Amino acid sequence: MKKVLACSVTFLALSLFSCGDTGVNVGGGGDDGGGGGGGGGGGKKASNAVVITLTGWETKETDLLGDTKLDPKISFTVTAIQGGRVVSNNSTGALLDQDNVGQSWSGNARSSPVPFISSADELRIYATVIEKDPLASDDISPNYYASWMDIPSAGYSGSTSIGQSAKGTSKVTFSYQFISQ
Repeated sequence: MKKVLACSVTFLALSLFSCGDTGVNVGGGGDDGGGGGGGGGGGKKASNAVVITLTGWETKETDLLGDTKLDPKISFTVTAIQGGRVVSNNSTGALLDQDNVGQSWSGNARSSPVPFISSADELRIYATVIEKDPLASDDISPNYYASWMDIPSAGYSGSTSIGQSAKGTSKVTFSYQFISQ
């Protein structure tokens, strides 16, 4: 799979910072032999937004006192890249914001459509997971992102997981549907 320099991204205070090679190409193009799945052409309508549904979260993190009852706040950031530059960066807002959840959650928390620049070369979806703590909130976001090297056509959908359930990080499972609006 063609890896791209990626980021452990926190969409906190509107900033991105980079930390490693952690891209996961789930949809289009790429040189991993599994590409396809999206893209335009063939009379298909181009997408310019994606609807994300959070379906699961897990971690091995504990709070400052070692308690496993956690208070996760989970959102997603959709980043479009063209010519190596970020051309749009939009968030779902919090899809999960609960107290005393434990170390896992499953359900369906659906976003409104998240727009992006449809002429981009690559689309990335990052999950941000904040463990809310009265003293100091912890960023336990996955150190991975979902990536499409070709923007999928409207109507393309699927699901994926990013990250791993470990101390200091999270595994986030979500579905996505590309739309035109």
